[in-house]
Amino acid sequence: MSSCSSEFDRFVDVYKNGGTLRLETQAITRNAKTLFDRAKIVSKLEQAKLLRELSETLFESQPPFRDLALNASLVQQEFYRYLEDDILIMAAFELFAKAFLLKCGYLIHKIKSPSNLHKQQNRKPVSFSTYRAELKRREDIQLLLQTLSVSTLLKTEYVRLLEFAPEVVSELSRINERRNKIHLVLCGTVKMDMKALRAIEYLGQRINAELIF
Repeated sequence: MSSCSSEFDRFVDVYKNGGTLRLETQAITRNAKTLFDRAKIVSKLEQAKLLRELSETLFESQPPFRDLALNASLVQQEFYRYLEDDILIMAAFELFAKAFLLKCGYLIHKIKSPSNLHKQQNRKPVSFSTYRAELKRREDIQLLLQTLSVSTLLKTEYVRLLEFAPEVVSELSRINERRNKIHLVLCGTVKMDMKALRAIEYLGQRINAELIF
């Protein structure tokens, strides 16, 4: 039996019969932490925030201070490898969200059938208890090896469970949109405003809060 298959069976067994996924949840969260820390912007976050504040303050001043504002903004952009960092940040969010769902008792594997549960999961999280209640009414529920997508995890009912503020979700959605268009990006820069920097900072805080050292 392959490793992926045995791990999948382990999740399905807990979905059906109960038990704990504490070790798996912590492993997923640690992977989220590893990916998050690899993003260049994470190691430069405080400097980036200071430069953004300086840039915004200088831009409201009279020339020649506006030229300094542009220079500060250009330096700040050097802290963000937006192609690589977008991928790492959203991968970290994906893993954090799935670990949090598991901890709270919700499925992370996609439901193929029945259609009512499939449709429900596309809108909002499906709990272990809902899954078990549905099993009592039918012979089986078909689960896929594939887990929930980032776009699903960013939907209203999911982020409500995650307790992410709307402004954080908005910024993560923007990052995810850029990530999804990565094959169309040839060159260029991305403006990292304070809202984006604070959203990234918040994600890091939430990941750290879930880790057991």
